Amino acid sequence: MSNLTRITVNFAVGSAQKDSIAQTYFNDMSWLMLERRINLMAQGEQIVLHKPARLALGSSFLNARPQDGQSVSSEASQVSRASDQREAMTGNENRDQIVNETCIESQCDDVGDVRPVSSMFEDVDLSWFDSGLLDLTVGTFGDMTSFNASIPAHDKTGENQDSTLTNNHSLGPSFSNRSEAYRRCAWTSWNPSRYQHSFHGQDVINLGAGSRRERTTLLMKASTGRMIGSTLDDACRDSLLVLVTAMKISHFSIHSFPPAELLNDLVRFFFIQESASLASCIHPGTFSCCHARPELLLGIIAAGAVIVPERRIQVTGLVMHEILRRAMPQLYESDNSTTRDLQALQAYLRALEVGAWSGLKRKTEIACSFMQPGYTMLFQAGAFSSPPQQELTGGLDHGAEGLDAVWKSWAMKESLKRLAIRAFIHDSQVSMAYFQAPAISYAELNMAVPYPPSVWFADGYNEWRQQFLCCTSGSGRLLLTEVLADVTVLDNCRGQADLKLCCFAAIHALANQVWGLQQQFTLLFSAPEAKRRRMDSWCMNGQRDLYQDLITIRMYCERHVAHHEIRLLLEYVMMALHAPMAHIQRFAGKEGEGEARRVAPIVSEWIQSSAARVAIWHAGQVLRRARQFPPTTLQNFYAVATYYAALVLWTYSILGNQRSKQGEIVISHGISLNDSSDDSPMTTVMLNGEENDDTRAFCTLGHGTPCLNHFVRPDIAGTFCPLIDPASSMQLAADVLRGNLLSTDHAPPLLVDNLISLMEDLGSSSHSGTGSSSGTSTTG
Repeated sequence: MSNLTRITVNFAVGSAQKDSIAQTYFNDMSWLMLERRINLMAQGEQIVLHKPARLALGSSFLNARPQDGQSVSSEASQVSRASDQREAMTGNENRDQIVNETCIESQCDDVGDVRPVSSMFEDVDLSWFDSGLLDLTVGTFGDMTSFNASIPAHDKTGENQDSTLTNNHSLGPSFSNRSEAYRRCAWTSWNPSRYQHSFHGQDVINLGAGSRRERTTLLMKASTGRMIGSTLDDACRDSLLVLVTAMKISHFSIHSFPPAELLNDLVRFFFIQESASLASCIHPGTFSCCHARPELLLGIIAAGAVIVPERRIQVTGLVMHEILRRAMPQLYESDNSTTRDLQALQAYLRALEVGAWSGLKRKTEIACSFMQPGYTMLFQAGAFSSPPQQELTGGLDHGAEGLDAVWKSWAMKESLKRLAIRAFIHDSQVSMAYFQAPAISYAELNMAVPYPPSVWFADGYNEWRQQFLCCTSGSGRLLLTEVLADVTVLDNCRGQADLKLCCFAAIHALANQVWGLQQQFTLLFSAPEAKRRRMDSWCMNGQRDLYQDLITIRMYCERHVAHHEIRLLLEYVMMALHAPMAHIQRFAGKEGEGEARRVAPIVSEWIQSSAARVAIWHAGQVLRRARQFPPTTLQNFYAVATYYAALVLWTYSILGNQRSKQGEIVISHGISLNDSSDDSPMTTVMLNGEENDDTRAFCTLGHGTPCLNHFVRPDIAGTFCPLIDPASSMQLAADVLRGNLLSTDHAPPLLVDNLISLMEDLGSSSHSGTGSSSGTSTTG
């Protein structure tokens, strides 16, 4: 094994100059005699001598690599290395000490001028070096796909898990602190043991009539939406109690089952939230608690309970969700026809949603693992295909009984269609939130476009008939796949389709394409040189086309279907298109300290690109759109999207600070690393403000200083927060989530609570190296 370790550092002179200036440093060259150094310098080689106190420990040999990518070594250098190989090998045992004490110097404009680099490499810990040659690259400016072709692909990702420039003042000590923050968070950490079970930590239902219900009432009064007329009575409560006791669950007891009054409030609260959702799939007009399956009732109650701002009710909702999750397989096994039953499918999807956004790693992991069976049942039930256009049974001109039957028949078919669309949306959101492949292809959405809300939310069959006749005139209905291909076709069916839901589904279809493109970018980091050049052009064209499609659909939505969920989703997808989200979360420490060090070079290279500036602009817009959510609605995927936006800003702030410290390094002709030749004061760019010429100049040219406007409350003026402070972006996002609560004394949903604690821990770890918050850990 060779005792030579080579580091290749590539700097870009500017966006117009594509050829990078490479410098190669060789460590462990202390065995070179002074005479040989002088001879090498006489032959034109550049020798960098260290400080006198460190001459005994090691020196650096600097050999400028030509632009053709071929490494040129002088004959004297080769002779020296060959003749003294034995001496070099004896120094391996002291290599860690040599590396830690060695100060790497930099080449200046004049060949004979040698000066120390002020900031970039002084605090670098190279103790992770192993024997052999290792190329570590800090890539050129530009897009995230620009690489130095001379660097081997496998060295790009760093097969050595610790192969990155780390442990300097700002990065090294905080890696372990950040990993510890993720280990403390119940949303991201779960270590199963043999003594854990389904109800571990949640083995009791104890929610009697004396529980506080005023917060539920307060939340319902503050919410907007329709409430169903059906009431959950004692008979419905008894059916739920029978379902729970029939499960014969060990490690579980019921001290006090919730009264019918409280359960009815939770059902009403669920439908209030459901009516405000863009993808409502349970028809409120025909729903009856008395005729609903107990499994569906249990899913509705669990979904309503987990978001009520009362911790005891939330925990009870999680227990009911666990009962539902275990009851569904028994239902399907005992009666196979239920795999085609609408209410059974609705209950299954509700169990998936509550588990995925529970804020507990165990429940999330199980819910994500059992998505495919539910989707398969939907496919087999024909939910993703459009049946032949047929006249409604009985017609619309019959009496009250016939019209009521027609209405209910239509509601079942429309509910199944909307359930399939909601399943696709949930699948896409889980893919974005947890970085897993989508299970449903957007090309499978071959159903007709859903009917408009005026038809869906009709209070009775008479109102439904009137609204239905208004939207069925004209030619046949569009297929949803046609809308996904070109959203502007909705102009031909205004008043005949749910435009918001169609656009919502179209954005998620683009999000799935963004996910696929990000997988190609991941391969690009590890591809061989020849394949990388081919993939680079393909990836960049795909990124440009997807961005244009997202801009087009954003313009259409702003004109016709403006909605806070659509706005935030669009900004998030555009952010994810320009940022390596999975690598950023690994860099933050989610997968451990070693993985964070491994991906650090990739994320560092991305930071220097124009794509990073576009990403942080959209990240700021995600925070801006999150502040516009009505109270108590910034939950589930949207809370996770807020966290990821803060993570992108936080990462850019940390690594951007490192790059700003390197701005003093002059490469050639006075061109600095920050690629700025303008000496005028930098313009302030408000990332969470309105778009203007300054923001466009920042994204395109890099002109301006990015910052955030921190609004604690709407009635208080915002505080200016430069992006140089990593903790500020995390604190801002945490305050956005808190600000969406009705009151500061309300218990937020577990997911929101754990996200707030995680962001505060990450912010404090980047600021002071220690975490302060622990979050809410309710065993799932």
